[in-house]
Amino acid sequence: VYTDAVLELALSQPDALRNAALEIGPGGGKLLKALAPFFKQVTGIDNAAEMLAKTQPAVVGLDNVTLLERDFVEVSENSTFDLVVAAMVIHHMAAPLQFFQQAAKVLKSNGVLVTAELCEHEQEWVKELCGDVRMGFAAEELSQWANQVGFVRTHHQFLAQRNGFRVQVSAFALKPQTSTGTN
Repeated sequence: VYTDAVLELALSQPDALRNAALEIGPGGGKLLKALAPFFKQVTGIDNAAEMLAKTQPAVVGLDNVTLLERDFVEVSENSTFDLVVAAMVIHHMAAPLQFFQQAAKVLKSNGVLVTAELCEHEQEWVKELCGDVRMGFAAEELSQWANQVGFVRTHHQFLAQRNGFRVQVSAFALKPQTSTGTN
């Protein structure tokens, strides 16, 4: 439901901003495979080896794709990515603000964060069956956390409801840093 919308936002950046992309929780690898022709380096990260094993077949033969078994918050803070994608990831996290803080640290100053997330819902069964920590989000919640760490939302859309869930796709850009130094 969300892959095309996420890909469209990810590829709306100028070619000069297509060096390195990071996808958090790449699942079956569909987005990684779609991003690979457009970026010099694409990295998929997941903290579960069994999930990366499901990703691997989709990226076989793609020399510019790397899979890392690591928690996202452990990624170095050296601002190396032009794009960070998190599709159906944040609702599995106990601390969404920490997610946005980390995304701001790993993105280059002109980088973009693209998210696809569940809207608020009341389907309690997903907590046990899918490991969801949160029951989706209001669009304002995601924007508030993002704004707290220096992002501004540049795009937001709601996608059609499917299987009782509605998905929202957003793009966030880092606000330009202002100089506070003295001469």
